[in-house]
Amino acid sequence: MNAPKIHIITPNAEKEIDLFNKFLNHPIFPQHRNMIFSAFPDLQNSLKNTPRDEEENIVREFIFNFYKENDEKIQKIALEASVEANEKMLPALKELAVLMDYEWKDGHPGYTAIPTILPFSPFEKDLFYFSILGELRGTKGKGVSFIGIHEISHFILFDTLASIYERNFEKELGTNLLYFLKEILAPVLMNQPTIAKILSVENYSGNQNFKEIYILNENNEKVQISRYFQRFYEKARSENKKFTDIVKEMILLLRSIQNEIDLRQKMWNENGPKIFQDDPLLQKYSEGIKITPQ
Repeated sequence: MNAPKIHIITPNAEKEIDLFNKFLNHPIFPQHRNMIFSAFPDLQNSLKNTPRDEEENIVREFIFNFYKENDEKIQKIALEASVEANEKMLPALKELAVLMDYEWKDGHPGYTAIPTILPFSPFEKDLFYFSILGELRGTKGKGVSFIGIHEISHFILFDTLASIYERNFEKELGTNLLYFLKEILAPVLMNQPTIAKILSVENYSGNQNFKEIYILNENNEKVQISRYFQRFYEKARSENKKFTDIVKEMILLLRSIQNEIDLRQKMWNENGPKIFQDDPLLQKYSEGIKITPQ
């Protein structure tokens, strides 16, 4: 199987400025503002008591200064990412396609990867950003391959959903259900042995906001939500079910707990990681969700 190429593009301050301004005021993910401030307290201090319409100039100056101070490190990390993408990401990408019953069309332009200093890794169509903030600060980051496979699983899922729904699948599923589906599926697939071996993945549970969300299984035991769906996927695969059918079944399961999904997302949007330091909030957030197998 031929996998498309991965194009690593050197980041630049102008694009970074656009990203920061977008996620400092994101209408769907308000906690991204807090994540940025947690990673850059100096920026938070600079923006304190600043009207929203005046933030952009302060952000621009902050980013330009950061890039000026770290330019050599940023360029080095981007170069290393190109090597890693060829050595680890392409083999893992081929395995991902097998797990998702997917084939790229002839002439696929490939995927573009851009380093970012954001403390998270957003994506666009066939393009993803991978955070290098950890590497810049001397700690081990997740790396382009780990982040890339996570994000490309979303791209392949979207293609699958487009083949299932005649109309706009985003409208059919709704924001919260689609978000849960894609963010659950990513760790489910990355924990499969063929990918886990290449990327050294071990018990990946997905995004931070999923680690304390639980499903009650048939024995009334709490199982972390990604783990629950991993078992579901693996059982379905053992029965030779196609990925498209597995996705349809997962959607039905998630629809059956739509109210609980909406509640968890509302709690996260309002509180973010503070949930983990507040016992009453955490108790409510981590209550086992009763799910009815279809």
